[in-house]
Amino acid sequence: MFNITLGLQACNFLITYGILRRFFFRPVLRQIELEGHEQARILHFIDRSRAILRDSYCQQQDLWLKARSQFERQLIFCEKLKVRMIAQDPGLSDLALTCVPDLQQVKSSVARLMLQFNQKI
Repeated sequence: MFNITLGLQACNFLITYGILRRFFFRPVLRQIELEGHEQARILHFIDRSRAILRDSYCQQQDLWLKARSQFERQLIFCEKLKVRMIAQDPGLSDLALTCVPDLQQVKSSVARLMLQFNQKI
């Protein structure tokens, strides 16, 4: 036996499901999809920013090693000339080097180095 109320309920369910699917489910699913795309875009931006920061840090480390190497060469050179070197750091920007030579001492050191160089030849 087929009950008419059961058939009406089935028709009511199908009509309600169709209306919900058309006017509610599609926009919600579209919004979820858009949020997924937005999240993927943000994650890509974060990854790209991390890569840029990593490259910047590596460049900073390379620059620091070069500056340190140059400073050590200057220090060795000043020690050979028996010149006192004063390193001043005016903040965290860069390293400013100034030599405070005693002119008489520099002349004698250069003359001594020249004599040593001529004796080796």
